[in-house]
Amino acid sequence: MKKSPSLALASGALMLLLSPASFAQTAGIAPMDQIVVTATRSEQKIADTILDTTVITEQDIRDSQAVDVPSLLRREAGFEFVQNGGIGSNSSTFLRGTNSTQVLVLIDGVRASSGTSGTTALDQIMLDQVERIEIVRGNVSSVYGSEAIGGVIQIFTKRGHGAPALSAIAGAGDRNTHRVTGTYSGEINDTRFNFTVSNFGTSGFPALNPNDSPTTNPNNDGYRNTSFSANLTQSFGPAARIGFTGYLTEGHLAYGDPFAASISDTYYANTRVGLVSVFGEYKVNDVWLSKLTLARGEDYGANFLNGGPNGLFQTYTDQVGWDNTFSFAPGQRLLTGLEHRRQEVTSTLDYTQTSRDVSSGFGGYTGEFGDHSVQANLRYERYSDFGSATTYLAGYGYRLNSAWRVSAAASSAFRAPNFNELYYPGFGSPGLQPERAQSTEIGVQYGSGAQLTKLVAFRTQVRDLIDGFPLANIDRAEITGAELSYRGEILGADVIASATAQNPVDESGGGDQQLLRRARRFAALTVQKTIGAWRLGGELRASSLRYDDNIVAYPTVVDTLAGYGVVNLMAHFQLSNTLALQARADNVFDRHYVLADGYNTQPRGCFISLNYQPR
Repeated sequence: MKKSPSLALASGALMLLLSPASFAQTAGIAPMDQIVVTATRSEQKIADTILDTTVITEQDIRDSQAVDVPSLLRREAGFEFVQNGGIGSNSSTFLRGTNSTQVLVLIDGVRASSGTSGTTALDQIMLDQVERIEIVRGNVSSVYGSEAIGGVIQIFTKRGHGAPALSAIAGAGDRNTHRVTGTYSGEINDTRFNFTVSNFGTSGFPALNPNDSPTTNPNNDGYRNTSFSANLTQSFGPAARIGFTGYLTEGHLAYGDPFAASISDTYYANTRVGLVSVFGEYKVNDVWLSKLTLARGEDYGANFLNGGPNGLFQTYTDQVGWDNTFSFAPGQRLLTGLEHRRQEVTSTLDYTQTSRDVSSGFGGYTGEFGDHSVQANLRYERYSDFGSATTYLAGYGYRLNSAWRVSAAASSAFRAPNFNELYYPGFGSPGLQPERAQSTEIGVQYGSGAQLTKLVAFRTQVRDLIDGFPLANIDRAEITGAELSYRGEILGADVIASATAQNPVDESGGGDQQLLRRARRFAALTVQKTIGAWRLGGELRASSLRYDDNIVAYPTVVDTLAGYGVVNLMAHFQLSNTLALQARADNVFDRHYVLADGYNTQPRGCFISLNYQPR
């Protein structure tokens, strides 16, 4: 397979930047000292995690000037994202080459996924509502349960910090794009709060290529989004806290259908992802911390053809969780917990079953013994509609010296069949069993001062994949690969770089077909530097070729999607202590490339915003 010039350029730049001779030291919080919670469900320095974990901070989000979560995550190792058109359109998320249904997405610890498709609408989540994102790559079913074969992406909405203050963003750009955001947040004594509301809209571009879909409506496929988040936490001394979280994002998308009967047909979709949760946390004594959480997540999607209803799918997921953390010695922590979830599906289709219950029990241990570290997890889940699943994780880390560390882990995972696979009228098979996986990985990490570099080799074998007609557990896949990532400062510039080489193949029938829409190699590089009142930067994303079903002739025809490279530029000018002007140019060379067969991608565009940030 020939390497594309763009990918070669990205890889070469990455190797140069990661050369130890070019490392620089900076003051402040180093990347390796960032605190994460997703890897083990409890606080841990990112440098001490055994699984490959990334934290994207609030400053990272501001610097990127990206609008939605997928645009930001595309620069991360192991992450691929495909959309059927522009922002807000139907999408697929791949982490370490696994399917979208094998990647778990949490919002403030809550599942808000579709029971019918088995995925979370990541394409509807705007960054104006997000404070930080944590990514854990690899099997973590033993920590979180179903879907976490490829890993977990946890999104944390904004929290209050410091004195109460108002902040705002207003901007506009090409294709009639606009963005308005207002936030009021802060702390008053023992109370922390945040309220954020945002609105985004764009007239977009035609999602479908008319050469492939001549009957589709040629008009632009626009998108509008309105989002709201609220967080409130009240502390009662050092031992007790209670809190509330509310989040809602609503999108309205115009889209094309490759099988439309006429170019005058209009299609649009309304989507909604939301959650509400309350928690109470009590420190029983110096050893035992107990937390109880109640939550409800919602996923809603309604389609319309020429103004009339054309299908509705809605899922409510009620959740209760009881976590207990025992810190019985320095560096020793035991986590135990119980969870219960109930999923209920409403649809215009006549599903033979519309609800399920999931009961879980789990335990996890993390320990530090000098230069040695250990993680062990075990989880049992029982589903009311198909049975039970047990998963494990065993990990070990060894610190060679103050900078270098090696780690290894072995784990199992599963994915529960969704309602479409089990009960879709005329298609589902109620006798399906979970997809199951085994993973191993080994990593080496260098962390010193402002530098954090990780190289991880991994292997995931998935069996009992659900496929065919009628549906059955008949397929299997294997994904092997390596991820290289770097975050830190080089020669006064802030650098985020990643490169992934993987071999995601379908092993069904003894073949080795590359899994659809996934590349064997991809890389990203982000460089930003502050010069006086200016902060200037650029992004490069590159990918090798991929394969996809022909948009019209699937599954009989598979097309090759050429490799590509895309460059984005960012500029930030600080007008005053509280006011800044920002500009972002996407796809500056107006590169035409394809992520999904028959669908267009975003052409060149520029967006300018004015940001008021009191601190």
